[in-house]
Amino acid sequence: MFLKAQSLRAHVAAVSGIVSLFLLGAAPAAAASSAEVSAGEIGVRNWDSYLSGVYPGFQSRRWEDNNYSEVRFTGCDTDYINPLPGFESTDVELRQDISLQPDRSWGTKEFTACFNGSTNTSRGEWTGLASGDHFFQIDLVNNLVNYALDVDRVYVDTTLGD
Repeated sequence: MFLKAQSLRAHVAAVSGIVSLFLLGAAPAAAASSAEVSAGEIGVRNWDSYLSGVYPGFQSRRWEDNNYSEVRFTGCDTDYINPLPGFESTDVELRQDISLQPDRSWGTKEFTACFNGSTNTSRGEWTGLASGDHFFQIDLVNNLVNYALDVDRVYVDTTLGD
């Protein structure tokens, strides 16, 4: 009986490990690097990243901000084979992360230019923001919720003066 229980535990552990590797491999990729941090400023000011295979509902990392945020996407693509190029888009919503309450929406911008070649950029600006943690969320891709989005470069700027 002891050997059967030990064998069963080993089998469960092996299967759990394989499932974990599969789930980890299927997770959407996103990375970020930070830049321009100064003493006395609010958190990280500007940062770069990319998106790979993210679906509507994806939320970016959080950044601390007040008053102004700009989000830029350069080089967008989807897994959608579009017979009519020029009609691709993604809706990007800026949200404020509020603990133990519903997040606050600052509105949604439709990004289209970034789909017209790898060097074209779409940009959304939001002003009059309250101080706190903010993030962007992908709401739709091509006006639907079942397409994946890739973005070669994501840039978040929280400094109005540059």
